[in-house]
Amino acid sequence: MKINIFFKYLIKFFSRNPLLWIVIAFFIIFCLFIKKYVPSSSSEVASWIQAFGSVMAIFAAIWISDRQETVALDSKRRSILAIVEAVYQRAEIYRSMILNSDFENHLPNSELYNVYDRSVITGITRALSGIPLYEVGSSEGVMALILLNDQFLFLGKAIEIFMAGIHNHPDFSKQLEQLAGPENKDLRSKCSKDMFKLLAKNTEIHLNKIKELYLTINTSIKF
Repeated sequence: MKINIFFKYLIKFFSRNPLLWIVIAFFIIFCLFIKKYVPSSSSEVASWIQAFGSVMAIFAAIWISDRQETVALDSKRRSILAIVEAVYQRAEIYRSMILNSDFENHLPNSELYNVYDRSVITGITRALSGIPLYEVGSSEGVMALILLNDQFLFLGKAIEIFMAGIHNHPDFSKQLEQLAGPENKDLRSKCSKDMFKLLAKNTEIHLNKIKELYLTINTSIKF
Protein backbone atom coordinates (compact mmCIF):
# COMPACT_ATOMS: atom_id res chain seq x y z
CA MET A 1 0.00 0.00 0.00
CA LYS A 2 2.78 2.41 0.97
CA ILE A 3 4.67 1.48 -2.21
CA ASN A 4 1.62 2.34 -4.34
CA ILE A 5 1.28 5.71 -2.59
CA PHE A 6 4.99 6.36 -3.18
CA PHE A 7 4.74 5.60 -6.90
CA LYS A 8 1.60 7.73 -7.21
CA TYR A 9 3.50 10.59 -5.62
CA LEU A 10 6.42 10.14 -8.03
CA ILE A 11 4.09 10.10 -11.03
CA LYS A 12 2.36 13.27 -9.83
CA PHE A 13 5.70 14.94 -9.10
CA PHE A 14 7.18 14.19 -12.52
CA SER A 15 3.96 15.09 -14.34
CA ARG A 16 4.16 18.56 -12.79
CA ASN A 17 7.86 18.87 -13.63
CA PRO A 18 8.31 17.42 -17.15
CA LEU A 19 11.77 19.02 -17.51
CA LEU A 20 13.09 16.51 -14.98
CA TRP A 21 12.48 13.75 -17.51
CA ILE A 22 14.75 15.59 -19.94
CA VAL A 23 17.44 15.98 -17.28
CA ILE A 24 17.27 12.29 -16.36
CA ALA A 25 17.41 11.23 -20.02
CA PHE A 26 20.38 13.52 -20.64
CA PHE A 27 22.15 12.12 -17.57
CA ILE A 28 21.64 8.52 -18.73
CA ILE A 29 22.91 9.36 -22.23
CA PHE A 30 25.88 11.16 -20.71
CA CYS A 31 26.75 8.16 -18.51
CA LEU A 32 26.53 5.77 -21.47
CA PHE A 33 28.68 8.09 -23.56
CA ILE A 34 31.27 8.36 -20.79
CA LYS A 35 31.31 4.58 -20.43
CA LYS A 36 32.04 4.17 -24.14
CA TYR A 37 34.44 7.07 -24.51
CA VAL A 38 36.38 7.13 -21.26
CA PRO A 39 38.52 10.30 -20.97
CA SER A 40 42.21 9.44 -21.21
CA SER A 41 43.60 12.48 -19.39
CA SER A 42 42.72 14.80 -16.54
CA SER A 43 42.19 17.69 -19.00
CA GLU A 44 39.59 15.66 -20.90
CA VAL A 45 37.86 14.79 -17.64
CA ALA A 46 37.77 18.47 -16.71
CA SER A 47 36.32 19.34 -20.12
CA TRP A 48 33.62 16.68 -19.76
CA ILE A 49 32.73 17.91 -16.29
CA GLN A 50 32.60 21.50 -17.50
CA ALA A 51 30.37 20.55 -20.45
CA PHE A 52 28.07 18.54 -18.23
CA GLY A 53 27.92 21.36 -15.69
CA SER A 54 27.03 23.89 -18.39
CA VAL A 55 24.18 21.79 -19.72
CA MET A 56 22.88 21.15 -16.22
CA ALA A 57 23.03 24.88 -15.47
CA ILE A 58 20.91 25.57 -18.55
CA PHE A 59 18.34 23.00 -17.51
CA ALA A 60 18.38 24.37 -13.96
CA ALA A 61 17.71 27.89 -15.23
CA ILE A 62 14.81 26.61 -17.34
CA TRP A 63 13.40 24.63 -14.41
CA ILE A 64 13.64 27.60 -12.02
CA SER A 65 11.88 29.86 -14.51
CA ASP A 66 9.17 27.26 -15.07
CA ARG A 67 8.80 26.75 -11.33
CA GLN A 68 8.42 30.48 -10.69
CA GLU A 69 5.68 30.69 -13.31
CA THR A 70 3.92 27.71 -11.72
CA VAL A 71 4.09 29.24 -8.25
CA ALA A 72 2.79 32.57 -9.56
CA LEU A 73 -0.10 30.86 -11.37
CA ASP A 74 -0.95 28.81 -8.28
CA SER A 75 -1.04 32.00 -6.24
CA LYS A 76 -3.42 33.63 -8.73
CA ARG A 77 -5.68 30.59 -8.74
CA ARG A 78 -5.78 30.55 -4.94
CA SER A 79 -6.85 34.18 -5.09
CA ILE A 80 -9.64 33.23 -7.48
CA LEU A 81 -10.81 30.51 -5.10
CA ALA A 82 -10.66 32.95 -2.18
CA ILE A 83 -12.99 35.34 -4.02
CA VAL A 84 -15.37 32.53 -4.95
CA GLU A 85 -15.34 31.22 -1.38
CA ALA A 86 -16.12 34.69 0.02
CA VAL A 87 -19.10 35.31 -2.28
CA TYR A 88 -20.42 31.79 -1.68
CA GLN A 89 -20.32 32.31 2.09
CA ARG A 90 -22.25 35.54 1.57
CA ALA A 91 -24.90 33.63 -0.35
CA GLU A 92 -25.15 31.10 2.48
CA ILE A 93 -25.77 33.94 4.94
CA TYR A 94 -28.72 35.01 2.79
CA ARG A 95 -29.96 31.41 2.75
CA SER A 96 -29.86 31.21 6.54
CA MET A 97 -31.74 34.49 6.93
CA ILE A 98 -34.45 33.50 4.45
CA LEU A 99 -34.95 30.04 6.01
CA ASN A 100 -35.38 31.67 9.41
CA SER A 101 -38.11 34.04 8.23
CA ASP A 102 -41.59 34.04 9.75
CA PHE A 103 -43.42 31.76 7.33
CA GLU A 104 -46.49 31.61 9.56
CA ASN A 105 -47.07 35.34 9.29
CA HIS A 106 -45.33 35.57 5.89
CA LEU A 107 -42.74 38.10 7.10
CA PRO A 108 -39.06 38.19 6.01
CA ASN A 109 -36.39 37.80 8.69
CA SER A 110 -35.68 41.29 10.03
CA GLU A 111 -31.93 40.51 10.05
CA LEU A 112 -32.05 40.20 6.27
CA TYR A 113 -32.44 43.97 6.03
CA ASN A 114 -29.11 44.34 7.88
CA VAL A 115 -27.10 42.03 5.63
CA TYR A 116 -28.61 42.58 2.19
CA ASP A 117 -28.29 45.60 -0.04
CA ARG A 118 -28.20 45.92 -3.81
CA SER A 119 -24.74 47.46 -3.54
CA VAL A 120 -23.48 44.17 -2.05
CA ILE A 121 -24.63 42.23 -5.10
CA THR A 122 -23.07 44.88 -7.32
CA GLY A 123 -19.78 44.47 -5.48
CA ILE A 124 -19.93 40.68 -5.78
CA THR A 125 -20.61 40.74 -9.51
CA ARG A 126 -17.86 43.31 -9.99
CA ALA A 127 -15.40 41.08 -8.13
CA LEU A 128 -16.40 38.02 -10.19
CA SER A 129 -16.22 39.98 -13.46
CA GLY A 130 -12.71 41.12 -12.56
CA ILE A 131 -11.35 37.57 -12.36
CA PRO A 132 -9.00 36.85 -15.33
CA LEU A 133 -10.75 33.88 -16.92
CA TYR A 134 -7.60 32.76 -18.77
CA GLU A 135 -5.99 31.96 -15.41
CA VAL A 136 -8.71 29.53 -14.36
CA GLY A 137 -7.17 26.71 -16.37
CA SER A 138 -10.29 24.83 -17.49
CA SER A 139 -13.26 25.51 -19.74
CA GLU A 140 -15.58 24.04 -17.10
CA GLY A 141 -14.28 26.47 -14.49
CA VAL A 142 -14.56 29.43 -16.85
CA MET A 143 -18.19 28.61 -17.69
CA ALA A 144 -19.01 28.12 -14.00
CA LEU A 145 -17.56 31.55 -13.15
CA ILE A 146 -19.60 33.24 -15.87
CA LEU A 147 -22.78 31.52 -14.72
CA LEU A 148 -21.99 32.30 -11.08
CA ASN A 149 -21.94 35.99 -11.91
CA ASP A 150 -25.35 35.69 -13.59
CA GLN A 151 -26.83 33.75 -10.69
CA PHE A 152 -25.89 36.46 -8.21
CA LEU A 153 -27.71 39.00 -10.35
CA PHE A 154 -30.79 36.75 -10.40
CA LEU A 155 -30.46 36.12 -6.65
CA GLY A 156 -30.38 39.84 -5.92
CA LYS A 157 -33.66 40.39 -7.76
CA ALA A 158 -35.28 37.37 -6.06
CA ILE A 159 -34.23 38.57 -2.60
CA GLU A 160 -35.57 42.06 -3.24
CA ILE A 161 -38.94 40.63 -4.30
CA PHE A 162 -38.94 38.39 -1.22
CA MET A 163 -38.14 41.31 1.09
CA ALA A 164 -40.84 43.48 -0.50
CA GLY A 165 -43.40 40.88 0.55
CA ILE A 166 -46.45 39.35 -1.05
CA HIS A 167 -48.58 42.50 -0.70
CA ASN A 168 -46.18 44.44 -2.93
CA HIS A 169 -46.02 41.69 -5.54
CA PRO A 170 -47.94 42.83 -8.64
CA ASP A 171 -49.65 39.47 -9.21
CA PHE A 172 -50.06 38.24 -5.64
CA SER A 173 -51.50 41.51 -4.36
CA LYS A 174 -54.28 41.39 -6.98
CA GLN A 175 -55.13 37.79 -6.08
CA LEU A 176 -55.29 38.66 -2.38
CA GLU A 177 -57.56 41.62 -3.11
CA GLN A 178 -59.98 39.25 -4.77
CA LEU A 179 -60.09 37.25 -1.53
CA ALA A 180 -60.98 40.23 0.62
CA GLY A 181 -63.86 39.69 3.02
CA PRO A 182 -64.46 37.59 6.14
CA GLU A 183 -65.85 34.65 4.16
CA ASN A 184 -62.43 34.17 2.48
CA LYS A 185 -60.33 34.59 5.62
CA ASP A 186 -59.03 31.00 5.79
CA LEU A 187 -58.42 30.78 2.06
CA ARG A 188 -56.68 34.14 2.07
CA SER A 189 -54.44 33.02 4.94
CA LYS A 190 -53.51 29.79 3.13
CA CYS A 191 -52.83 31.59 -0.14
CA SER A 192 -50.67 34.16 1.66
CA LYS A 193 -48.51 31.42 3.19
CA ASP A 194 -48.19 29.61 -0.14
CA MET A 195 -47.24 32.83 -1.91
CA PHE A 196 -44.62 33.64 0.70
CA LYS A 197 -43.17 30.14 0.42
CA LEU A 198 -43.04 30.55 -3.35
CA LEU A 199 -41.02 33.79 -3.04
CA ALA A 200 -38.63 32.02 -0.67
CA LYS A 201 -38.42 29.08 -3.09
CA ASN A 202 -37.40 31.42 -5.90
CA THR A 203 -34.41 32.60 -3.85
CA GLU A 204 -33.57 28.99 -2.95
CA ILE A 205 -33.38 28.01 -6.62
CA HIS A 206 -30.64 30.56 -7.25
CA LEU A 207 -28.88 29.77 -3.96
CA ASN A 208 -28.74 26.07 -4.87
CA LYS A 209 -27.38 26.91 -8.31
CA ILE A 210 -24.73 29.14 -6.72
CA LYS A 211 -23.69 26.25 -4.48
CA GLU A 212 -23.48 23.90 -7.46
CA LEU A 213 -21.30 26.35 -9.41
CA TYR A 214 -19.14 26.98 -6.35
CA LEU A 215 -18.40 23.26 -6.04
CA THR A 216 -17.69 23.02 -9.78
CA ILE A 217 -15.15 25.86 -9.61
CA ASN A 218 -13.43 24.30 -6.60
CA THR A 219 -12.98 20.96 -8.38
CA SER A 220 -12.05 22.39 -11.80
CA ILE A 221 -9.21 24.66 -10.67
CA LYS A 222 -6.06 22.57 -10.35
CA PHE A 223 -2.73 23.30 -8.65
